[in-house]
Amino acid sequence: MEPWRRRRRYVAETMNEVEKLPLVDSWYRQFYDRLVDFLHQGVRNRADAQDIAQEVYLRMLRVKSPELIESPRAYLYRVAIHVLDEWRSKERRKNLQTSDDIMDLIAMAGAYDDTQQKDLSVDLTNALNELPAAQTATLILRWHHGMGYREIAEHLKVSERQIKRYIVKGYTALRSRLEPALDTKLTLGDTDD
Repeated sequence: MEPWRRRRRYVAETMNEVEKLPLVDSWYRQFYDRLVDFLHQGVRNRADAQDIAQEVYLRMLRVKSPELIESPRAYLYRVAIHVLDEWRSKERRKNLQTSDDIMDLIAMAGAYDDTQQKDLSVDLTNALNELPAAQTATLILRWHHGMGYREIAEHLKVSERQIKRYIVKGYTALRSRLEPALDTKLTLGDTDD
């Protein structure tokens, strides 16, 4: 091993947590504003970008040998991209649409007369028929048979993860197809003739 590598390794091994703080703190002061601006492009509001930036710096404190980082800005942005990706994934999971969302849309139909309810039922049937077969089967097993993800996965012989994908995509597609129909019917139903 070359002498300079041994020296770097020795320095890294002897550096304690207290010695890391000034280094990471200097990066924080130097790159924070630009990092928040970068993160803000990927999230809805600046507060979220600031929270993510804070998490990035906390992760930087966990790096065993920050003095070995040759390009701190590039490394910081790479960590930021990973943290942002994790944050988006958590947000998606938090905002998953459930069968209750679709049922709420359908429940709005309770204000309609029989003809309008039949139309909504037809709209729902048509929307389900437009979905891929796997999504339709998954939604029907979930709604009408009350099956859980694991049961549906066993029944369709796919993974639970795939079932979750089918459900999310199916709900999203149904919502996008049913909301305009409901809005139109609400508008038509509100007119006084």
